[in-house]
Amino acid sequence: MSILKQLIYWILVLGLSACRAIASEPSKECTQAMNRESVYTKSLEDLHELYKGDLDSDEAKHRISAMENRIKQAKNYLSQNCGVAK
Repeated sequence: MSILKQLIYWILVLGLSACRAIASEPSKECTQAMNRESVYTKSLEDLHELYKGDLDSDEAKHRISAMENRIKQAKNYLSQNCGVAK
């Protein structure tokens, strides 16, 4: 094999290996977005449990609505940073 062919071969092999490594690990922003959505979803579940006997109260409605809005924002952030549409 000529030196030029060997050089091209190694550039392709190393380049593809680097792409695979980068693609397999989520970015810091993506990880933060996934964590944020998970925490907000758990908090919403906790709010439903806390107010299960009084879901019609103004406080329950306000807190649950606020958490649902946070989840929507987290999902938007997730789709922007992870390429995931949820």
